[in-house]
Amino acid sequence: MKAKSLLSVFALAAMVGSPASASSLADYDVQKADSWADALAICDVTKFLLTDPNLNSEVILAPVPGGAPVALYRPLFLPPSNFYSDSMRDTFERAQKSGQVTIDAYGAARNRYARLMLTAYRGTKADHDYLADRMKLCYALAADASGRARTSKAEPKH
Repeated sequence: MKAKSLLSVFALAAMVGSPASASSLADYDVQKADSWADALAICDVTKFLLTDPNLNSEVILAPVPGGAPVALYRPLFLPPSNFYSDSMRDTFERAQKSGQVTIDAYGAARNRYARLMLTAYRGTKADHDYLADRMKLCYALAADASGRARTSKAEPKH
């Protein structure tokens, strides 16, 4: 009887643990993001991971928008401003001004995706290729947001 219950506990633990271990970077596709906060967070973490960081380090010295390199600390290696990418920070500011995202929503998303994506990152060529492809979409998203902001300013008010 004890062996059967122990086996059940191990089976349950394996089922509970498998989604996290089965996670891959493809699970965090910017095209499937539910909000600006999620899209910007995914893109910002993508930019960081494209630097091929050593996630086993306790501290990583990294350049961040608008300043000299700073120390990013394990486990999430979050920059002080919560932005690793100039482009994503600028896009956030435009989206925030138009009321499409808040700093709180972005901060929560940035923490969530840092935790999830850093866990899924293996540093393989396939990871790098996938991230590079997704970053192209992120830059297109940033350019699109920029274009919309310019167009909306040029339109006459009714």
